Amino acid sequence: VALGRCGRGDAARHVMAYLEHPRAEVRAAAAAALGHIGDAGQRDALWRALRYPGEDPGFAVRAAALTAFVHLGWKADVAEAVKELRASGGLRHWMSRAAMLSAVGAAGLAEELDWVRREIASEDPRIVAAAAGALARLGRTEEIHGLTAHGEPLVRRAALVALQEAGDARALERARALVETDPDTDVRFEAALVLEHGDHPDADVYLVDALRARNPLYWIPALAALEKRHGRSFGRNADA
Repeated sequence: VALGRCGRGDAARHVMAYLEHPRAEVRAAAAAALGHIGDAGQRDALWRALRYPGEDPGFAVRAAALTAFVHLGWKADVAEAVKELRASGGLRHWMSRAAMLSAVGAAGLAEELDWVRREIASEDPRIVAAAAGALARLGRTEEIHGLTAHGEPLVRRAALVALQEAGDARALERARALVETDPDTDVRFEAALVLEHGDHPDADVYLVDALRARNPLYWIPALAALEKRHGRSFGRNADA
């Protein structure tokens, strides 16, 4: 993973040897690393990883290889890999199913739109969240506005982020409502970040409030966002 994040040049050569490691989690990490290194010579190696007959009960390796194709911008490979995962039972596992949805959106595979729409009705909020992101990337933001009122916090957050990343003007409107009314802390904080990304004047109020949180997943991004907005750090003293 570290080589993938910072490696260039011959880093791929060192990583590729681990695509045939007996442990699935090591093969998955190697596939993910190759996706970040960005060398076109990795195509055959990644396909071998996706088709490797070794044990991969949760489809972690195959999902990682698919995601690597996405990072490398290889649309044709993404489309073919999605078909292969579907044919080999990938829809039975939430991780590979979510990876397939994310890949379809990232690669802009409009031919998969009907399938993505069906996944919005899934009982698994992780799948619905991935489908929301895919629909937004496919330019169907009007189909996910209702998900910001979904019963699962994970889905509400995903829909809100998807709208914001797609540049939908109504994202700020929904964020402004959720930041005050949503019963879930994670959703309220995500709404505050959406307001910040949209340079909304009220964002400061909610970001300062997040500084009081014990969870660093809230106060660290809030601190960074405030520093970005004002050009200096105010520390965690919310009262100041």
